[in-house]
Amino acid sequence: MLHELIGLAEFTKLCVVVAVATPIVALVWAVARPPHRHKAVLLALLGPANLALWALYNRITNRFGLDTVRNLAINVGLFVTLGVLGGIGYGLLESRWPKDTRPDESREAEP
Repeated sequence: MLHELIGLAEFTKLCVVVAVATPIVALVWAVARPPHRHKAVLLALLGPANLALWALYNRITNRFGLDTVRNLAINVGLFVTLGVLGGIGYGLLESRWPKDTRPDESREAEP
């Protein structure tokens, strides 16, 4: 008999742990590297956003069924739209950050 490698309950627990851990990790990062506080704030939002998107995905899938074209279309449209908007938003924020807080590739390449 075949069974899942990871079940719905286990993955939901993992998402909850990540949602709790990312703000803690972001706080440590913000304290350790104050010039990068803005990136730490974005990191702090990723875990809870992941949990919210997982819950939304489950609601959509439970409503329309796992194996339906409608479910696929809604989820693809939703996540592509959110990905594009997130990328545009991150690009706009990064362009407004002070230049001295951006990593410099030439300094990282030196031994």
